[in-house]
Amino acid sequence: MHTSSLLLPFTLLFILCFVKPSIAWIDTHIHVVTKSYSDAIDAAGGDPSGYAVPSWSVDSCLEFMNVIGDQRAVLSVTAPGPSISGNGTEGRKLARTVNDEVGDIVTENSDSLSFFASTPDWTDVQGTLDELDYIFATQKKAVGVVVMSVYSGHLLGDSMFKPIWEKLNDYKAIVFIHPTWYEISPMNVAGHLSQPIIDYPYGTTRTAADLLLTGRFNDCPDVDIILSHAGGVLPYLATRLAGPLLANPFEYDGRNTTFANFELNLNRFYMDVALSTSSPQLEALIAFGATDRLLFGTDFPYASDQSIQLSSKLLKTFIRTNPKGKLVNEAKLTKNAVGLFKKHGINIHNPKV
Repeated sequence: MHTSSLLLPFTLLFILCFVKPSIAWIDTHIHVVTKSYSDAIDAAGGDPSGYAVPSWSVDSCLEFMNVIGDQRAVLSVTAPGPSISGNGTEGRKLARTVNDEVGDIVTENSDSLSFFASTPDWTDVQGTLDELDYIFATQKKAVGVVVMSVYSGHLLGDSMFKPIWEKLNDYKAIVFIHPTWYEISPMNVAGHLSQPIIDYPYGTTRTAADLLLTGRFNDCPDVDIILSHAGGVLPYLATRLAGPLLANPFEYDGRNTTFANFELNLNRFYMDVALSTSSPQLEALIAFGATDRLLFGTDFPYASDQSIQLSSKLLKTFIRTNPKGKLVNEAKLTKNAVGLFKKHGINIHNPKV
């Protein structure tokens, strides 16, 4: 995990100095760990996925940004989120406290930090609606919201969550979907690999497919969604998901799911490249037609130093050596991020860079 000191390990500093971009990144997949959130996870007996919570400080985050070449980081609290405290009063309190804590951090570092605000567990529908009003109508500091891929066994297209999506559409929100723990057996592959390593990308894919097949995304024309980690395996499985609709469109929540709407909304998803920069992954995203919707991300500090080193090296090598590198280079991914946030009335670019 990342260092708790103010300086990154020498190996990370050494390697990343040689891959630092000429145009600074806008990092949309980078995390924050506040005291209240860390305390809540400890009180719950740890992250249910089994993944250890890393230490975090403003100084270590800013130092990392300087090394990797970030001009701006859009911070978010990652899985399991405030639902670690349940879907009642305590979960609501944690979401509010976290948003106030991160809001203060961003206010004090507004030249380089922004954030996606957190919500309560979505099965607490009223609590989530109230927090969205606080985020967008009262606090007015966040550039969007981060939500988990599943809540208590309900994927995000579930009819229960319809009022939440309506509220998000009213606010024309940017929604960053991050995978989280879900029940699967056995939990650890080879008795060792924790769920985030393999199963989280599938969790992202499941909830993205659910949003498409239930028509929920179709109902939110003013919402833009960012999928973590290159959309999971969505670029590989999209045709497999859509194919049956050609012969057998089905009804959900009183309406038909059609191939035309599936295809239209499939091409609305933005995707970050956090830990998803191997040549096969980037080639797949390019073939998928996602180059105008790709965003940069690192997954700091949850990704290990070695993983960030490897991901950065692979991306830089692809940009430098592959004829398609210009489709995913620094200028392109930064332009995509600036354009996305500008669409929602937010100037994410740092004019000092």
